[in-house]
Amino acid sequence: MSEFYLSPSVKAQAIPGKGNGFVCCGPEGVREGTLLLRERVFEAWAPGTYAAASIAARLLFRCRQDASNVALLSQLFPATIDMISKARRDQIPAAAVESALRLVAAWEAEADAEAPGTSAERVLPLSRDSLLRFYFVVECNSFPTGLLVTLSFANHSCNPNCAVFEQDPDPCDAEKKPIYTLTAKRDICIGEEITISYIDLVAMVELSEDRQRRLEEHFLFHCSCEWCNSPLDRVGLLKDVPEDSPLLKGPLFEDFSCSAFPQNDKGDCENGMVGRLSGVCSICSRQVTQKMLDKVQEKADRLMVGLRRTLLETNEFLKKMDDAKRERESLVCIFETVNK
Repeated sequence: MSEFYLSPSVKAQAIPGKGNGFVCCGPEGVREGTLLLRERVFEAWAPGTYAAASIAARLLFRCRQDASNVALLSQLFPATIDMISKARRDQIPAAAVESALRLVAAWEAEADAEAPGTSAERVLPLSRDSLLRFYFVVECNSFPTGLLVTLSFANHSCNPNCAVFEQDPDPCDAEKKPIYTLTAKRDICIGEEITISYIDLVAMVELSEDRQRRLEEHFLFHCSCEWCNSPLDRVGLLKDVPEDSPLLKGPLFEDFSCSAFPQNDKGDCENGMVGRLSGVCSICSRQVTQKMLDKVQEKADRLMVGLRRTLLETNEFLKKMDDAKRERESLVCIFETVNK
């Protein structure tokens, strides 16, 4: 099977408010389970060894060695370092940047010794700005074990219509670079944006405000998907909020069961959901106070902590199983090579 495949039903184009992205262009859309993209990573690293500064150094080295890589990586955000605020740039330790630049210089000295004259072809300066631009390229576009140029066009949604899967590299493959695939999670209509989740929605049980904080800190954007910014009715605690207020947009699926609150004079309401911001039940129309909402939120937070702990323990167990599988495959490969 080819290392690269892009479905003819997918095209890259500008997405309002998001930069570039993928859109479904197939006349009949795409069906659930359809493979949309298959791509080998451009720059790989072993699981658990992610280090943005050293990876940025490798990208800068590769671009200074091969000008075609400059054009390839220019498609990724940020296109220039000026797209990153000075305050955010200043958060990167100067020592880490200087160390990365020394790495590039050392690699280039070694390359020049092997092939004299290559330095004349370099188009990018060996500078702090060049290194920092690649640092944020890595931070904003990386997947667990590698940087992928084409797959990075897919934008985030907390309710994505596609899923990303990593395929283990062939143990006998000299490059040992993993391949990632993009697959439709549900039917997608023509003109609909193709989205993925930049965060693990299964391993990390989080509310919208937690997701927003992580996305802003790591990927430098505010999520405006329907799960995070759904229109809210001006009722209950929101009835006096101006119509154009951003407070009238809130997350979906984060309301509380009406039965979680003390019984009122209308009796129990088992199926109603109380708005996390409005305090109004969708079935019995009761309105609870902010104090009651805060108390139920505290209980929910404690349950979330316990659930996250359980998921972390489960994921750690699955990781150990996966590591054992990789080791077994490597031993099989070594055995087959020795016995050829």
